[in-house]
Amino acid sequence: MMITRRTWIAGVAGAAHLRGSGPDAAIERAHEEMWARFIDKEYGTVYDYAPFQGKVDLPTAEDCHDLKPNGMAWWTPVENGGFFGGLYLSALCGRWKEQKSARRADEAHTVATGLVRLAPLYPG
Repeated sequence: MMITRRTWIAGVAGAAHLRGSGPDAAIERAHEEMWARFIDKEYGTVYDYAPFQGKVDLPTAEDCHDLKPNGMAWWTPVENGGFFGGLYLSALCGRWKEQKSARRADEAHTVATGLVRLAPLYPG
C-alpha cells in the first residue's frame, strides 16, 4: 500500500497531538519518519511517495532513457523530487534557524545538494 507524504504527515502529527506530546514532538517525529522514508541519503532527492517498509523502487537509467513508465516520471517516487525538495529545504532551513544545530545544517545541505543535482535534468 502506498501513502502520500501529505497524508502520512497529517496522520503522524494528528496522532502525536492526540497523545498529548505537543506540536514540537509531533514535528520532530514527522521529520524523523520523513527523513527515514522519503529522503534518498546518497543523492539528496526527496521522493514523491514511499511504502511503509521504506523500500523504494526507482526507475533505472534505462527506464528513464526509454521514457518508462513515461517521459515525465509520473507515478514514480522521483516524480516531484525538485518540487518537494525545495519545499522541504525551506522547512529544514527554518528548523536550523530555530535550533542552530549541525545536524539540521547537514540535512539542509543534503537536500540542497540533491536539488543542484536535479537542476540540469529539468528542461526550461
